Amino acid sequence: SFISKLKSKINSEMLTSYPEIDSFYKKLSTKNNLPKDFFLITFGIDHALKLSIEAFTKPKDKVLILNPTFAMTNIYCKLNNLSIFKINYDKNLNLEKKKLNKSINSKLKLIIISNPNSPTGTIIEKNEMISLIKKANKFKIPFILDEAYFGFYKETYIKMVKKFPNLVVLRTFSKNLGLAGIRLGFISSSPKLINYLR
Repeated sequence: SFISKLKSKINSEMLTSYPEIDSFYKKLSTKNNLPKDFFLITFGIDHALKLSIEAFTKPKDKVLILNPTFAMTNIYCKLNNLSIFKINYDKNLNLEKKKLNKSINSKLKLIIISNPNSPTGTIIEKNEMISLIKKANKFKIPFILDEAYFGFYKETYIKMVKKFPNLVVLRTFSKNLGLAGIRLGFISSSPKLINYLR
């Protein structure tokens, strides 16, 4: 019945014209309690990740990622010829947190962390995450936080984009909303970074 109702609402104009997306930006703004200029709609989280990596780095830049993590993170970093610095999990899926914290310095150009992480299903606790974001902000390092699995974990850092101008939160409609086929995601960050990404 849902599919039938949905089909009855689709008309030829919807399929032959470019969509007007302002109303969607308004809904994102209302749902997340942030102004519209804190958002950029993307073609899924893959596009959000690719766009962010390309925008914030140049070849040979040092980027910090978790290992293992979402496969496309590593792939996009390699495609952009970046120097990849991996923070590993041990056999019990414990992250090398001291190494992670120590690695945030002026030589680093980008940090990409998935929380919850995929495929490990692990999380970095809120107080630790905020500490990492703060330290990265001190060095003016963009901090990409992939929240693809938001909804399966209680914490989100999206409201903190107002506080930390280096924080870039990525979201998708594929996982907890089950809408992978529509290829929809978004980036939330400071208006300055959103304008740059746009």
